Amino acid sequence: MNPYKRAFISIHRNKVKTGLLFLIVFLLSTVISAVIWAHRGVENLERNLIAHMLPSATIQFDFDAYLEAMLRTGQGGADLTFFISEPTHLSSYQIREVGALPYVEDYYYFSRTGLNAPYKAINFGSELPPWSPSDEAFGPIFTFTGVKNPNLRDIERNVIELVNGRVFTEEEVSTLSSVALVSEEFAAINQLVVGSTITFRNIVIDRNVTVELGRYFTEEDVFASETYQLEIVGIFEPIALPNTGNPHHDSIVANNLYNTIYVPNTFVEMTRYFFIEETGNMLARDGEEIEFFNEDIMVWDNFFALRCPSYFPEFRAAVEEIISPYFLIIDNNNAFPPVLATLDTMNDLINMILIGTVGSSILILSLLLILFFRDRKNEIGIYRSLGERKGNIISQFLCEVMTVSFFAISAALFVGNIVSTRISENMLLNELYLQQQYASVNRPQFVIPTFASVAIQNEACMDTILRGFDVSLTFAATILFFSIALGTVLLGTVLPILYLLRLNPKKILL
Repeated sequence: MNPYKRAFISIHRNKVKTGLLFLIVFLLSTVISAVIWAHRGVENLERNLIAHMLPSATIQFDFDAYLEAMLRTGQGGADLTFFISEPTHLSSYQIREVGALPYVEDYYYFSRTGLNAPYKAINFGSELPPWSPSDEAFGPIFTFTGVKNPNLRDIERNVIELVNGRVFTEEEVSTLSSVALVSEEFAAINQLVVGSTITFRNIVIDRNVTVELGRYFTEEDVFASETYQLEIVGIFEPIALPNTGNPHHDSIVANNLYNTIYVPNTFVEMTRYFFIEETGNMLARDGEEIEFFNEDIMVWDNFFALRCPSYFPEFRAAVEEIISPYFLIIDNNNAFPPVLATLDTMNDLINMILIGTVGSSILILSLLLILFFRDRKNEIGIYRSLGERKGNIISQFLCEVMTVSFFAISAALFVGNIVSTRISENMLLNELYLQQQYASVNRPQFVIPTFASVAIQNEACMDTILRGFDVSLTFAATILFFSIALGTVLLGTVLPILYLLRLNPKKILL
């Protein structure tokens, strides 16, 4: 009889042993499958993280260093008060000079301003009192973020997405234009749509007004004001919000995102110049003359995208030769190295588990099959005494083992994938949470993220990162799993085959 036909008859007749072999191979293959999919998921996540890592830096005034220098030179007052005589922001010329360095791939700078309006603000935290003494009479102060490029960087970095309307045109950002982008939540709560006109007010409060606890400003306290009307041309929605485990911090970033209004830089410049000019007029009225730096008029936030993360030391050294020593050069990628180190550690652990699992599986299968073949040694002796060749006997038993194993491995493929997704995501989530806590504790005290995308990316938002944890079934990964699992089963039959080759039919049947 054909050895392969005998193999299928044996599988059908020995249902208990076949079921036991199926269960053992299924369990062992499930572990191998889970480990392989976890390894693939971590590799995909690391590749995705590196691909989306933004090697960047920002430059901010270091108030701690300036205070220390003032105290060291005795320029601070007895009550530790002092006047900052240095510009606290880089000028647009300095930003362009830094942006021209060979280590910089691209750079971005913009300004912000705050304007009052009687609109409702989005608040994800607890109920808060008015944000400033002007809120009660004039409405909350909303942050306006200037744009110098029609392609908003926050859209390019997938921090926000346009859900209605359009972005600014080249003409709108290069000339004075009263157009704006608002969040979908802000528009909904204030019943606004694309094409609606929103009105804001630029208010300069008289310096002679006495500010008392619980007292809010009124129209009588206003020294000068200017009203602006803007047309909503686009509505956006934040894509990724931080999830750092610190609800207070997360709500602040979320509130900033939802309440931010994007406008051309030219509009911000107009409002800033009005505020500074009227402040100067107010001081002149009181007989004071103060020279304002250009940086006091236009406060530019900056963002420098580097060509490579390893360029940061050279970039720092070059920048220090250009700017004042009281500025702090911040590496925006300080949250990524711990995450990458965590992924490398997980990969090493997974590799060790895979090697241990394959080795133990080979040993377990070898011992199990030897026991199975010992129980069938009389059958083997009969085949040998009838002149059956050893090769046919080995083929029969290999066919039995590999057929049952194939079905067990096929079932383990899907079960292992599910198990891997659940276990490895939880492990990764816990590790990333610990890294976030470490990064939060070690963040410089006076460092404020330049804008929303930096804040979210530097927090290594866990939801965003886990979206790159891909363990979906692919043809290449499936072939790899079957190769390892079937190879393990095949190696597990080596000792049993050697056992078969050493059997003497005369000793078996006597």
